[in-house]
Amino acid sequence: MENAIAEIKTEEEEIQPIAEDEFKFPLEPRFYDFFYITKAGLEENAVAKTMETVRNSILEQKGIIIGEKSPQNSRLAYKINKVSEGGRGWFKFMIKPEEIAGLKKCLEKIEEITRFSLSKIPKESTKIPKKRMLRKPTPTDDKRMEKKEEVKEEELNKKLEEILG
Repeated sequence: MENAIAEIKTEEEEIQPIAEDEFKFPLEPRFYDFFYITKAGLEENAVAKTMETVRNSILEQKGIIIGEKSPQNSRLAYKINKVSEGGRGWFKFMIKPEEIAGLKKCLEKIEEITRFSLSKIPKESTKIPKKRMLRKPTPTDDKRMEKKEEVKEEELNKKLEEILG
């Protein structure tokens, strides 16, 4: 037993402490949603400039844009700065969590944006919905349609008279 204890002590002596800087693991990029409301009545070039500013802010912070929607003017649920209309738009992007603070500071400086929400989202919700396509009728659908019997108008009127009296 004394030999086993001596061996453990020698192994402990060989282990050197790791500096705190070396212990940090790089964080994986996460998915975020940036929803924003612009001032009402902005012209198209002002809207395009605002979107370009947001896009550049995300890219400067080493983010990857997944999807975006330009602001559409609509009536707001409640007034913001005594205004009841504004343009709603969003960006979905991927960025490292340590870059979010810098991005938030950049986004707060954009004057055309009255309110915004920056939130972390699960990966599943990053998919942009596609337009739903109608299904083409199949041969079985045609057979179902053929089985329906045609009812003559006279028979229908007689049945209604019997029911209504």
